[in-house]
Amino acid sequence: MTGSAGDAAMDIAAVARHTAAALGVRVTAAVALEGGSTGTVARCDLIDGSRVVAKLHGGSGAPPAAEAAQLEAIRATGAFPVPAVLHAGDRLLVLEWIETDDPRHPWSPAIAAEAGARLAHLHRTTGPACGFADQTWIGRVPQPNPWTRRWSVFFARQRLGPLVDACRAAGRLPAELAGRLAGFAAALPERLPEQLAEPACPVLLHGDLWPGNLLVRGGRIVGLVDPALHYGHPALDLATPGAYGTVPADFAAAYRLAGGLWPGDGVLATHRLWPLLVNLLYWDAGLVDRVAATLAAAIDGPPAMS
Repeated sequence: MTGSAGDAAMDIAAVARHTAAALGVRVTAAVALEGGSTGTVARCDLIDGSRVVAKLHGGSGAPPAAEAAQLEAIRATGAFPVPAVLHAGDRLLVLEWIETDDPRHPWSPAIAAEAGARLAHLHRTTGPACGFADQTWIGRVPQPNPWTRRWSVFFARQRLGPLVDACRAAGRLPAELAGRLAGFAAALPERLPEQLAEPACPVLLHGDLWPGNLLVRGGRIVGLVDPALHYGHPALDLATPGAYGTVPADFAAAYRLAGGLWPGDGVLATHRLWPLLVNLLYWDAGLVDRVAATLAAAIDGPPAMS
């Protein structure tokens, strides 16, 4: 094999070798899995008949120990099931294998309702301020987390503003749109709180709640993966699924029923800019029009595109 196919095969072989060494068990087969934006991810079949997910860190994104600690932090809340951490070394993270249905299917109303209820449970865990004890990552994007009293300041200075700058530097945004986004981000602390009420207590956020990170089997949620944890406004988690398509109304209804406060359309659009710009920067250059429409919704208040 030559070129990218040969490189991919070598990467998978490396995952298998590292996994076998870490667990002390022979790996009989290794199959590449979708994802892997920060390294190589594979399902490894072990000689005892069990399976694991192994992630070989590629030098960007959350180091294995950091990702393992975040998964355990979610587990401690009791809000979502998460895969067990079997090994977290300098380069390798090994997780329990969880059998799932096709991840490309959109959420059913039942899954959306369960996600909403579980998310309200997660958001009952609160922190001392906006931020986190350590830096976290969303894909390859670093998330600085200095403790900050006001969410509007944190979101503008540690999330939206730097990401707009990164997209502009990468040539992913037209100059005029980049300027409007930068101006919007800079003005957030002054525009708010009339548009976005500061949370009484910053809540624990998964931070990357796109539907592919929710593992589903048989009409139930069986796992939540790839956290980008920090404390902040619940609207960030609530807005993210809608950046990837239409989400059943059951999501909002169940979140409210479980005691969560659902934000207005302008607030959701403001926070939806974050996942859209992350994807624009690294994966989908075709999102420019959706970013522009979402910015208009954030400023003017009508629902954002979905």
